Amino acid sequence: MAIQIGRSLTVQTFKGFLLTRNWRDTSHGVELEFWFTTGQGPLCAVVRGEHSVFFLVEDELGRAREILAVETTVKIKPVSLRSFSMAPVVGLYFNSYRQARRAADELRARGLDPLEADINPADRFLMERFVAGSAVLRGEPRRRGRHLMLENPVIKATQYRPTLKVVSFDIETAMEGLQLYCIAVHGTSIDGEARQVFMLGEGAQQAFVRSCANQGEVLQAFLDWVADYDPDVLIGWNVVNFDTWYLQRLADQLGRRLLLGRERRPGHWRELDDDGDRRTVQFPGRVVLDGIELLRAAFYRFESFSLENVSRQLLGTGKLLHGSDRGGEITHQFLQDKTSLARYNLKDCELVSEIFATTAILDFAVARSVMTGLNIDRMGASVASFDNLYLPRLHRQGYVAPNASSEQIASPGGFVLDSMPGIYDHVLVLDFKSLYPSIIRTFFIDPLGLALGVCGE
Repeated sequence: MAIQIGRSLTVQTFKGFLLTRNWRDTSHGVELEFWFTTGQGPLCAVVRGEHSVFFLVEDELGRAREILAVETTVKIKPVSLRSFSMAPVVGLYFNSYRQARRAADELRARGLDPLEADINPADRFLMERFVAGSAVLRGEPRRRGRHLMLENPVIKATQYRPTLKVVSFDIETAMEGLQLYCIAVHGTSIDGEARQVFMLGEGAQQAFVRSCANQGEVLQAFLDWVADYDPDVLIGWNVVNFDTWYLQRLADQLGRRLLLGRERRPGHWRELDDDGDRRTVQFPGRVVLDGIELLRAAFYRFESFSLENVSRQLLGTGKLLHGSDRGGEITHQFLQDKTSLARYNLKDCELVSEIFATTAILDFAVARSVMTGLNIDRMGASVASFDNLYLPRLHRQGYVAPNASSEQIASPGGFVLDSMPGIYDHVLVLDFKSLYPSIIRTFFIDPLGLALGVCGE
């Protein structure tokens, strides 16, 4: 829908599904960036001049003013909210998220209790508008390269199911060092399928193979193809911790950047464990989804999550090479039979695409995002899901959330009867699934209800 304003400005409305969210501090406040996929193509919504906010009990405000005297950009505003101890609170607004985090840390160090200080501006912006997965955006669009852009649009919640453009990719490498042999891609969209293999050196006979003179050319040809095909989602098998991370290390070695994001932008890596073995990456406007992690999140169980085993179980077919010396055979094919290597590389991509299609696992990821408000590439995160759903509703009731207890008292388990040893003719076993959530929903038990009960309100 379009509404003409004056002679040149046109306000348009778009329905989209959220792919990525980012924020950054600027001299004019916090800038938020949201990438959506829409029926009109990819869309980037930029919201400027936002603030980072947390809350503080009014009784602590005097001490807080002394501590934050150097923070000249903080604004303290009255809000119609209370803490779980029923004390009125005020809002502290900062021009940057880093200032807010620094101030919250300083207040904690002095014994004060800043509330909801861990919510980043992009998440708070969306949750307070009840935007979970899909949204309707209204503003004046303009072209930014190949994509649409909206500056400071109105963003509201809506129901929208996207048709995602997907690319499965896979790399083949030497068993040691950073030696890339080839990269295969298999794209699927409403327009059909696309296949390509970028091979180091000559020799492969297929029309879908593009030969490259060196590793840098292989990497660049792959990045150029992705930018031209412009998928919403990149998928693969262990695709984050192996394929994408391998390409990132190769790009670093070559003195290049791995520009897999939209508008050829680099990604942001984050380690998920202390050993650095598990990582996550976010590329602006483009999501990377790992088939193994998604299947586990959807409660699939296999004796092995290898691509060979899962594809045999789900599809009745498997990889073209398998066995204990697969790595050696890949190197042999690279040196002697690049045609077979290209076929093998592409087959792995197609297997992943077929697994995603057979299990409808991408639909599961979209549905989960719509339910929780989290990005479709975020696994687990039950606490973040609860925050997304609960905090805006809590605020509408006139309260802010408390911080987690430092005592970390474990929740009690269910009551277990002592067994009566013996041999019985008939045994009935009852196993109640999701008993705690069922009790919570049946009796309307929630943190606010507990706080009100404790305070006698």
